[in-house]
Amino acid sequence: MSEFADAIQRAVRNTKTRPPSIHYATFSEVFRTCTRDVILGKLSPDDLDFDRFADALRAALDGRRLESPCRPHS
Repeated sequence: MSEFADAIQRAVRNTKTRPPSIHYATFSEVFRTCTRDVILGKLSPDDLDFDRFADALRAALDGRRLESPCRPHS
């Protein structure tokens, strides 16, 4: 869990102001869903599919919501 916290800290240190997006609510929902699952122990940080998560975040910025944004699609 400390590695996950370190990764979040590094990401926060490197943040930039987000560009305006009409689909920010969808983006935020996807981000919160995966982050919450890891924090609450529903998903191990090792099991978080970062490529899928990144794809889901990009899709959310276009207003699309991928099924299972945190785990590999089966």
